[in-house]
Amino acid sequence: MYRSHYDSGPSLEVTLFILIIIALVGLVIGFFIIRYASRANELLDVQKKALRELKIQTAILSGDIGSVIINSIYLDEIRKIQSADMLERGGSVSHPKILNVARIYNSFMAEIETKNLPIFSAKKAFESEIERISCELNERQKISFLNVYRENIK
Repeated sequence: MYRSHYDSGPSLEVTLFILIIIALVGLVIGFFIIRYASRANELLDVQKKALRELKIQTAILSGDIGSVIINSIYLDEIRKIQSADMLERGGSVSHPKILNVARIYNSFMAEIETKNLPIFSAKKAFESEIERISCELNERQKISFLNVYRENIK
């Protein structure tokens, strides 16, 4: 009798097993790529926030306080005030005018919080304006100005 042996190659089961292994390896590799990409994206977001804060602080420290980011009508309003505006005719400090400055500060900080801008940078910007206003006052006037101002800010 004539016997022939026909070898058809690997069976269907072996082929399916190899395809399943390849798919699983692909899924694992894809998982790690997505995980790495999401971590990299989170790091980029943190770096963007830090860079934005550094730009604002650099602008403040270099004297360019009117940065585009923290520009406000309240900062414009405080920039218009001169130290002579804080004095009454007798040379004493005008409490209603200082209360107005404190009101401007409180409104400015409320605006900064609602716009979700950096609070530290905004405080520094406003403090530099307060320093500018108080620098031309004599020591007694400056102490009085700063005491009334600090008592009325939030």
